[in-house]
Amino acid sequence: MPSLTDAARRLLAAPRVDGLGSIIAVCGARSGVGTSYVARELALAMAGGGATVLLADMDISKCDQTAALCSVSAQSVYGAAQGPYDATYGAAPYWQVTPVATGEGAQSSFGALYQLPQRNISVTGFLWDNVKDGQTVQITRAPDYWTALRRHYHATVIDVPAPDRSDSGATVYGFADSTVLVTASVKDFENQKALGLVAQAGGSCAGVIVNTVPAQTPQAGAYPGQAPI
Repeated sequence: MPSLTDAARRLLAAPRVDGLGSIIAVCGARSGVGTSYVARELALAMAGGGATVLLADMDISKCDQTAALCSVSAQSVYGAAQGPYDATYGAAPYWQVTPVATGEGAQSSFGALYQLPQRNISVTGFLWDNVKDGQTVQITRAPDYWTALRRHYHATVIDVPAPDRSDSGATVYGFADSTVLVTASVKDFENQKALGLVAQAGGSCAGVIVNTVPAQTPQAGAYPGQAPI
């Protein structure tokens, strides 16, 4: 059975003709299938192969990636995280807090970037403590932001919330070079619905990863192509 390391290698095997970095969206057919785990392991595998990698966590309500990689308990595994730094890279990011003061850096106080030098990987988070009463937070289309990330990283892996929790995937699938679907079973009825949402947003599915064990267990199988009907 192909491993997540094999899947990571395949996703990076075809570089862009413009020389910029790749963007890979990772989405689940539904909640609870281990999407965040798979996205994290793919990003770590890419970084382990020598690529500079950003793990972008679009599920800002939970921030699972910073909890897993940057917590005190994670230091013994991943090393001490550095940051938070400005995660906007000078572009309008995928999070938008309103209302805020206009001008340069208006969103930079909300998004956080943490670096793990020992693993050659960075991860985004969200600073909810900086959101004040009366402000709202939305996930939006961010074409300039994704282009900025392409210039800084060999690969950006996006952890996309499941469609039963958020419709934010529609804002990014069209900008990703490929999308990976995570499912607990190829017979899951929700697979086709999720693939349809990717296609409607202008994206394409690079393959399906079947995670048949709990997300915290390092075992999953990767399969090229789309899930069968």
